[in-house]
Amino acid sequence: MKVKEFLIRFFIFLMVLSFTFAFFNNVYADLSDGLVAYYPFNGNADDESGNGNNGNVNGAIMTTDSIKKGINNKNKGELKL
Repeated sequence: MKVKEFLIRFFIFLMVLSFTFAFFNNVYADLSDGLVAYYPFNGNADDESGNGNNGNVNGAIMTTDSIKKGINNKNKGELKL
């Protein structure tokens, strides 16, 4: 009797699980929804989101670190939006 009860509960669990995955399968996050600005650190202060929130870089010097990546900003440059 216990095996039969276990199998019934297990079957119900699988059904609930499959319906849950079927229902939530198409849910995803849209990262551009509500995006104000996107600055990908590509050497300028241009907003790549298309919203026109471009900035001006004043006094910053682009350089590389010891592994030839990134920006080292030891000077007192600034970014104004």
